[in-house]
Amino acid sequence: MTRKPLSRMLKDEEGAILVWLAIALPAVLLVASLAIDMSYGYFTRSKLQTTASSAALAGAGKLPLPPAPDDPPLTQDEKDAIVAAVVAEAQVYGTDKNDGLGLQGTYLVDGDVVVGNWNESAAQGSEFTPNGTPFNAVQVTTRRTNSGGNEVNLLLATAIGEVDVNTPAVATLDGGEIVGDACLLLLDPTGSESLRLNGGIDIQSVECGICVNSSASDALRGNGAAGVVSLDFTQGSESGFVHVHGGAVLSNTTINPEEETGKPICDNPYEDVAVDYPEFQDRFAFDNCASSVAPVISGSTVTFPPGVHCSGGNEFVYDGGTSEVIFEAGVHHFIGEIRGDPLEFSVLAGAGISSQDPGVTLLLTNTALEWGGAGEINLTANSTDGQGFLTFQNPADPVQNVTHNISGNVDAGLVGIQNYGRQNLEFEGNVGTADTSLGGCTVIVAERAIFNGGGNSSHFLDSTGCNDQDPPKARNERFYRLVN
Repeated sequence: MTRKPLSRMLKDEEGAILVWLAIALPAVLLVASLAIDMSYGYFTRSKLQTTASSAALAGAGKLPLPPAPDDPPLTQDEKDAIVAAVVAEAQVYGTDKNDGLGLQGTYLVDGDVVVGNWNESAAQGSEFTPNGTPFNAVQVTTRRTNSGGNEVNLLLATAIGEVDVNTPAVATLDGGEIVGDACLLLLDPTGSESLRLNGGIDIQSVECGICVNSSASDALRGNGAAGVVSLDFTQGSESGFVHVHGGAVLSNTTINPEEETGKPICDNPYEDVAVDYPEFQDRFAFDNCASSVAPVISGSTVTFPPGVHCSGGNEFVYDGGTSEVIFEAGVHHFIGEIRGDPLEFSVLAGAGISSQDPGVTLLLTNTALEWGGAGEINLTANSTDGQGFLTFQNPADPVQNVTHNISGNVDAGLVGIQNYGRQNLEFEGNVGTADTSLGGCTVIVAERAIFNGGGNSSHFLDSTGCNDQDPPKARNERFYRLVN
């Protein structure tokens, strides 16, 4: 047996790497775990901060105007509205917009929403005072905690204990102005030509105006190539207005009083309005054709009783042999395929459309209206069962490229609040909406609106006759911002 000399044994490095690896590996894993934990912690905090910031802005948008030193305490309804807006916005960001964050569990509770005062000139610098007056700010804190059931799971958590992350944000309402009623409110926040006026168009309003919320440089475009575009908002005891958040591009267009650009956005007073109609409240749980009420056809007349209306072919189309479509008084809910194409409700070729007294409300779930021809349209909103709405788009419908179209040489008497939500409205051709004069109610809310005139297109807007049973009409322009 051959023996290695002692000197060779002392110099032998075989297996040394294993020894060094055994010593170094725990340190390498510790450093790697720490780097991963820090990265994930930063990611989590960033996403929570985005949620808190967005929710705080939503809450500031619900603060009462104008903030004043002698503000009375907020009413419970006002507090509830602020908390509801914050929680709703936080849920949107926590689920739809923060993929991978996993905001399961409790990450925001009512106590995390605090109304108070933001003081830009405090002695120690800007500061937020909970419950301080005037009420001009909302503080929101989002959390991931062990007690909330959504603690941050870190690789080293078992070594350093429970890990909680909380991120406060403060948004303030700097002021604003009460601008009165907007009888045409367009909600698209960024789109080009949110309000487009083509051809010969005459639009008049009674003591109300237009709000265009898009920030685009051509948010309002008027092109009177085929005739003069005329907007006259001077009727009644108070002049109306045309307020555009972005810019206006106008050709052969006159507006009286003159449009104002660069204005803050206008609130949508119908955003939180709930229509008390069971199938309308939970569209995804509703078997859309189980209780459908079929229209009654008698000769060339089609009569819709109140209730739910859907079609196996996903359409109601009346052209040619139909002379009139009548809606019996009450609430009518038109429902298209829940995750498919919109229900097409078309009345064409000169057929008239009318409602029976005391009026109707058309609830629209994934439904597109197309009414055209030379027939008259006479529809009045039901102020009792339908809360003053003539049309009401389901807020659960996604923002999509759906356009409700009224076209042709038609006189359209549309009396009531037309809330098309985040979908579009187009008047095309010589469409004339009835002159209700002082004391009428013709108010339109949509994502975008197009008025394509055929040389003799007249429209009348009026909010003076929207009675006390209707949702609030006032549009508040607000200046609010994130401050912390």
